[in-house]
Amino acid sequence: MEKVEQNTEKFYKELNGDCNIEKLKNIANDKIFLYEPLFKYDKIKYDTFVIKTSFESYQNFMIYTLEQYNEFISLIKNWDENPSKLNKIY
Repeated sequence: MEKVEQNTEKFYKELNGDCNIEKLKNIANDKIFLYEPLFKYDKIKYDTFVIKTSFESYQNFMIYTLEQYNEFISLIKNWDENPSKLNKIY
């Protein structure tokens, strides 16, 4: 099993279990594959990390808060300036 697949398994196990935001962030930073939008999960849909994780995984997302909107704008600006700054799965 590849690292991305292992991280994906860990991510969804944590998401459907204790749902510790810090653990989810750490796992997502090591690259994951999102096979469904994170806004479907009430426990995390308002957190700003959902925007970055979804954006980097080319997954749909919804913006619910001003902080999430600002995160999205920041990601777009960074991407426009230097697309290689963003983490990518592959």
